[in-house]
Amino acid sequence: MCCKFFVSESRNNATLNAIERAARSNPETVIVNMFHDRAYNRARYDLVSYVLHDCTGNPIYSPLHQTVIAMAEATFNAINLEFHEGAHPRLGALDDIIFHPLGHASLDEAAWLAKAVAADIGNRFSGKFIKLHDQRMLLTCLSFFSPYLNSNVMQCKRNSFIFM
Repeated sequence: MCCKFFVSESRNNATLNAIERAARSNPETVIVNMFHDRAYNRARYDLVSYVLHDCTGNPIYSPLHQTVIAMAEATFNAINLEFHEGAHPRLGALDDIIFHPLGHASLDEAAWLAKAVAADIGNRFSGKFIKLHDQRMLLTCLSFFSPYLNSNVMQCKRNSFIFM
């Protein structure tokens, strides 16, 4: 399973180090790529790990879950958007979390993990939000998608989870 974790920061080394430490907190999750875009002041972490299943084949655990939660906590604790500048539009300090299958993983497993992480972030960090221009409150947006588009666009699945 792969997770792309986007944060609204790329210029503050202390913040980036805190998020990276959280990403490395579980040895069963591996950072395969980090991209820091200084112009947009946005960073992306690409993480991979596995999914365990119960005896009936249903997904029950992935190290990515706790790693992403730890990274979210580090992000919320370190980034204050009131003092933030960058060319990229922001959804929040934690800009986007994307899950997609790799190898033998399925889109259903990506959906399961996205929903589990979304629920956990909603429960743990309900007070961490930003104000949008229309004064609605938004916690964060988690999405998952299949990067493997086939010729029939209708078969491409996409879901997003937004807590408001």
